Amino acid sequence: MAASKQMTHLDRVKKLSHAIGIAISQANDEQTMLDTICRLIVEEGGYCMAWVGFPSPLKDQDVVVASHFGIDDGYLKEIRISWKNTESGRGITGMAIRTSVTQVNQDFLNNPNMLPWRDAALKRGYQSSIAIPLDKADGVFGALMIYAREPQAFEAEEVEILEFVVRNISKAIAWFRAHIATPQ
Repeated sequence: MAASKQMTHLDRVKKLSHAIGIAISQANDEQTMLDTICRLIVEEGGYCMAWVGFPSPLKDQDVVVASHFGIDDGYLKEIRISWKNTESGRGITGMAIRTSVTQVNQDFLNNPNMLPWRDAALKRGYQSSIAIPLDKADGVFGALMIYAREPQAFEAEEVEILEFVVRNISKAIAWFRAHIATPQ
């Protein structure tokens, strides 16, 4: 990425981080917060799609979509994503949930781990993606996925900013869930 283009992109990601911080502080419930965050990632961050997934408690270990925004065109209904160590779980979402480590796919076309989702992704213009685990003290409870229109879209500094944002999202989700579990 050219230096001036990279700077503009990083500026946009920093502004996105700020906007998400405001959204978290103003949210009244988890679902509204997740919907707003996915929308901001697309509208403010310039990405083509964002979604939040949580591991299904069922034996199949699928990842269930909790919220999404952007160019989807049926993508999330067409694909199967698992966090089990099988073909449908070896993509970046399943790996992020299993390992609690951010996973970056810089090129759908040439990444062999993305083969199960490649055609569906390329059909919608997705060239690269990132999955950042949502976690708390007792482990991972989901992931945030972001899709970009260009390959090699996720540079190191951008990933660091997005990870910081997701740590705050994780804390907010944990807070909402603790307050729902123990009403005051």
